[in-house]
Amino acid sequence: MKIHTWEITISTKEDFDPDAASAVVSYLKKKCRHGFVALELSGKWHLHAAVCFKHSIEKKHFEETIWEKVIKYHPSSIKRVALKSTVQHDHDWYDCYLRKADDTNILWDSYGKDDYTKFFPTQEEQEELVLAKETKTMAAKDTKDPRFTRYLQAWTEYTTDESYESAIKWFKYAMYVEQSMQVIFDKRRLCQLAYALHEMRTKTIEPCAEEKRYGNQMIGFYST
Repeated sequence: MKIHTWEITISTKEDFDPDAASAVVSYLKKKCRHGFVALELSGKWHLHAAVCFKHSIEKKHFEETIWEKVIKYHPSSIKRVALKSTVQHDHDWYDCYLRKADDTNILWDSYGKDDYTKFFPTQEEQEELVLAKETKTMAAKDTKDPRFTRYLQAWTEYTTDESYESAIKWFKYAMYVEQSMQVIFDKRRLCQLAYALHEMRTKTIEPCAEEKRYGNQMIGFYST
């Protein structure tokens, strides 16, 4: 998924080469509107960065470029470069760790907090990221959908009513009364989630009207 803001940590087999760090910083300066990069000197030298790209980007794209720049200076670390990138949702890592870390050499600081905040993932993007992560974990472990399993348990404890309308009411109760989950602003998405939860609870496997309509459209498309 393409995101603007990322947290990056790079470590190598030996101390991180300052020239490699300069190459990485040079790349990030060209591609990012804001950033903070520091070489941490405690223990084995390694690089930390919190950056806001000018254009939203998938991690694999910038990781490939950074990897090539690092390996140029660390050929013996080809299979030992640890490059970890995670989506940056807030300023916590910057405030609580990067700015307060001891024994660091700050290589670039144009963080621009107020403007930086504008590029954090939206509520919908964060939900999609959580869903993608849970789906990946579910596929790896071949388990039930963890998110819907939690929803189903909470809804079942809330009421014995298994209707679609009841699912909608439970979602609103969880969001607005209990405040135990993030608010879903997209009403269409809320309705889709509630209907899916209703089908899960009632173990409905027959196609609904919308699914039949879509299926007929696909049949017509492929038969032409």
